[in-house]
Order: sequence, then structure tokens, then C-alpha cells
Amino acid sequence: MRPTHDALAPMLAAPLLAAALSLGACAEDPPPAPPPDTPRDIRLRVEGGTASALVPTASGIVVGTTPATGLGRGAILRVAEDRRVEQLQETLGPVRALDVDTSGATVSFAWSEEAGGLYAADAGAAPPVALRPVSVNVLSFARTGGAFSYATPTGVGRTDTDADQELGPGDRALASDGTTTFVLTMKVGAPTAPTRAWELSALVPGAAPRSLAAGEGAPGSGAMARALTTDATNVYAAVAGVGLVSVPKAGGTAVTLAPQTSASLPVVEGRYVYFADNGGIDAVVLRVPTAGGAVEPVVRARGALVTALAVDGGFVYWASVDGGVYRTPKP
Repeated sequence: MRPTHDALAPMLAAPLLAAALSLGACAEDPPPAPPPDTPRDIRLRVEGGTASALVPTASGIVVGTTPATGLGRGAILRVAEDRRVEQLQETLGPVRALDVDTSGATVSFAWSEEAGGLYAADAGAAPPVALRPVSVNVLSFARTGGAFSYATPTGVGRTDTDADQELGPGDRALASDGTTTFVLTMKVGAPTAPTRAWELSALVPGAAPRSLAAGEGAPGSGAMARALTTDATNVYAAVAGVGLVSVPKAGGTAVTLAPQTSASLPVVEGRYVYFADNGGIDAVVLRVPTAGGAVEPVVRARGALVTALAVDGGFVYWASVDGGVYRTPKP
């Protein structure tokens, strides 16, 4: 896929009436409208696909791309502040998740392959290295210590061991704090079941999975299971049919921070959790305090789906199904 990166004029979101959404609002309430005249500017437009992963770095934002069909090759790009685009790697499959290690002079990254597998490479001409072949799709992965943990439809594996942990069938996502891998699973149930069970677990090497919280989500698709993040004390998960929930790392009651049942892509930064709500005609990016409080609008995404979200410094970055990668100043 060939990116275009002409300097495009910043676009202004249509004025909408701002509205705060308290924790007491019911799940059926519409998401709060973004503030009037929310500025946004385009960083990149992907031709023939979308950006599926975003990682801000000191040298620019690193972008993973996926073809519009969901099949075929992807790419990993770096977009500088002046919108110059550098292709770091062409990937063997769509970029489902992306990790960037900025501890050294070069940017290294890993991605999952559509047909199964996990790869790593440094920026440059060197070919990627296969970390682990997998017979099914890699749904999500996270760096845990010196290895990567990866989720599949049947369990969780690590690149430094051959012993995968079977967790049963389901759609799942991962996040890591460097030592513990946190797993959100939307469990497979009967098609006619009124709800769909979910569970948040913690994994450490050499120990059995430890359940932190569980509950009932929505029937049907478990796509929203591919969304969780963590800070020093809590795990924040976007659960289909429930909303954005917070669970202590030690386990306990899941507290619903935001009742948007289509919440996805949570990113914790400072004292806020930013997330996308793809449930309306236009997707919106919102934020809520990690300690609980009113859900605040950030920006209307002007698209039916936000495909990636990142927060860094003074900006919020997001990607949309129109192929664009945008940013807007943090509120």
C-alpha cells in the first residue's frame, strides 16, 4: 500500500452541543457530543486500506496498516512531524497489533500475521525474524519482559516457551505491565444466548491463570474483547455490551467507568482513559478519569469506525476507516 502525505489543510469538526455524561447515565444514552470546533489535522492517508495500529515515538508516529479487504500484505510506516513518511517494513500480513521499542537508537517492532505468526524487525533493510509460527490467527500480543505474549482463539502463548496456556475458545485481547500479562476473554456461547460471558485474567510465567473479574457481556460478536490497557494499579477493559470497566490488578469488583456498550481501544494516559465509541453514525473519541467521573468528549471522528487510537504529549491520535490518521490537541 502506498501512503500519500501531501500537506492537507486542517479540518474542523462540525459544531455540536457539548454534553457531559455521568457514571449514573444509562447504557442506552447516546455518547456525549464533542465540543464545538474541535480542530484536527491529518497526518497520513493510507491508500487501499486503513491504519490498524498507532504508536507515538520521539521520531514520529509509527503506523501499522491493513488492506481494506483484511487480506494481503500490510506495512509499517513512520510519519515525522512534518508529515514525511518513511516505510520501515512491508509485512507478510495485515498488522493486527504493533509494538515499538524506543529504548535504542533504532526503532524495532513486531506484528502479527493474518495466517498465524509473530514477527520482529528493526527499521532498515534487514528482513524480519519469525518469533513464533502459530497455526491460527494471532488476535493480540503484548511485550512481557524480554518476550512477547500472544493471544489466539484458544489460549495464550509466549515466544520464549513452547508451553501455551489453553483458556478455552473465545475472542481475547492482551495487555502487559512488563511482568504480568492481562487477558480479556469474550467466551464462546450459544448463538441464542441472551448474554455472552467475559473474564479478565492475569498470567505470570509458571503459574496457572488467575481470574481477576468476570461478568456477562453482549450476545454475538466478541470483537470488542480486543481492547484493554493497564496502569500501575488497574486494568481497563472495553467489554462488549458493558462498556469501559476498571478492575484492580489484585482482582475484585469491575467498576463501569463509561457505559458506552460499543467502547473500544482504551488508552490510559495520566489520570484519564481515552477510548473510542463506534456505536453511532459517526464514531467519537472520549475520555474518563481513571478514578471515575464524567465522560468527556474529545473529538468526533467523522467515520463509522475508529480503527486505532493513541495518546502522547499534547495530542490524541486516531485512525478511521477512511484511511486517514489524524490528531487533535488533548482537551
